[in-house]
Amino acid sequence: MITLTTCKHCDGAARVANFWPLLPLNAEGTGFDPAALREGQEIVAEDVEILTCDDCNGIAVDTPEGRVTVSRYRDRFDTFGTPYASEASARAVRNRGKRLRRCKQCRGVGRVARVPYVNDCRHCAGTPGQEVTAFAPGDVMPEGFDLYRHVNREALAAYMSAVPVVVQRHPDSALTMGAALLGLGTIYTCGDYGRALGQDDATVIAGVREGLTSTQYVKLADKETRRIADEILISITRTGYTVTTRASVASGSRAALPPTYTADVLNQPY
Repeated sequence: MITLTTCKHCDGAARVANFWPLLPLNAEGTGFDPAALREGQEIVAEDVEILTCDDCNGIAVDTPEGRVTVSRYRDRFDTFGTPYASEASARAVRNRGKRLRRCKQCRGVGRVARVPYVNDCRHCAGTPGQEVTAFAPGDVMPEGFDLYRHVNREALAAYMSAVPVVVQRHPDSALTMGAALLGLGTIYTCGDYGRALGQDDATVIAGVREGLTSTQYVKLADKETRRIADEILISITRTGYTVTTRASVASGSRAALPPTYTADVLNQPY
């Protein structure tokens, strides 16, 4: 039976207050750009605080886009570090041939707006104001419940102690590329180089029950029926083991992948 309690993150309101992220300015520079609001965000006060952008310190230099503020170029992977300390330091980097990019947070203006707003509480999406604190094998999650949410730690521990666990041994097989590298169709995969193969079933099951402390509902529930798995399967090979639900194995379900990830590639021994 699914147990719902008042969400401790929003105190049952299903909405939470935020002052972050900072929003880019409107064309007049007097307030925020409404188009920058994300779905579910709602302004709750007219007070607008104009601040210097903390991503670029408001440091502006000439670029192909014109004179705009820029974020610090850090390495060859186009990642950004701390803001430039001065216009001179930004120009020096540009003169060494580094490409400078317009600051994304303030859109090159150098200033941003901070406005009080509220948005939907992500911890109780689908069950507004309430969060799941307990569930059992075979339960069906409510319609609209976000299966990609992480399972409450205490609820997961209770589920793992209650769900039947079956062990299958395949000593002549190895983990596949799909399972070892991508975890396809599994709750999780462990490459233990044959350690579990040398343990008895009770020891392996106890290790999985105790060790699984974090996962998403989508790993435990069928996405179509929203039904929580009523059996967990541990498949042990000579190179490691996978933990799956019996239903996911039977359906052969897996994530959408590029066409080069063929069955032949994914089923190769790893």
